[in-house]
Amino acid sequence: MGLGFGFSSMGDITKISKVDAKLFSDKRKFRKRVVALLILAFVMMITTIFFVSQKKNDVGVYQLGLNCFPLVIAIVFTLKQLIDKKQYYELFNQ
Repeated sequence: MGLGFGFSSMGDITKISKVDAKLFSDKRKFRKRVVALLILAFVMMITTIFFVSQKKNDVGVYQLGLNCFPLVIAIVFTLKQLIDKKQYYELFNQ
């Protein structure tokens, strides 16, 4: 999942597909997508903090928490790219 988020966030913001244009033209759908990504990042951050705090009990759970942290970063980068793409779309479609 992290690899998928990571590679998708490295895409070119000037390439806007029909699906992206449809998403950007509807403010309600765009807000839902942003909120969903924010909630996902928050949940993964809480999961990371919870699992990392379990180091004394189980090293495997601690490692799982460390592995969740890059996913939080990838989600944040995906969110930033989505917002940048929306700004680019609005710049040329006013």
